[in-house]
Amino acid sequence: MVTLRSRLAFASVLSVIACGCGSQLTPVQGKVTYQGQVLAGAKVSFYAADGPMSSGMTDSSGQFSLVTGSEPGIEPGRYRVTVNKYSQATNTSSQAEIARMKMYQGGSVPAPPQSDLPKQYGDPSESTLEADVTGDPAQDVFVFDLE
Repeated sequence: MVTLRSRLAFASVLSVIACGCGSQLTPVQGKVTYQGQVLAGAKVSFYAADGPMSSGMTDSSGQFSLVTGSEPGIEPGRYRVTVNKYSQATNTSSQAEIARMKMYQGGSVPAPPQSDLPKQYGDPSESTLEADVTGDPAQDVFVFDLE
């Protein structure tokens, strides 16, 4: 027989699970320009010191919105930011297959694609771009004017 105490304990566990004790993601948007021009088709990535990376692609007006995994938004905190833009479309699965074939045949592995932007914007270890995400969507709008 199920007691009242067992029912309350079960209800408590369910409420904790239903509330989603995980992190709270907040919307983050922004705009990127390069040398005074809108930067379309660029990947903007936010790197936390100890958390998941979030990223988004700029549209034709340079606007982006961040996604963490498959969920829109990002956790509040301090982030290092990178921006990469590739003039050629890259297909990483095809490139990986080509690399495996070349290695199998004793050839050299092709170099990874290079960003059209200076390394100081695209390399997380060298980027000086930073963002403090507050959790307030009105404040979490970032403009990156790259030179």
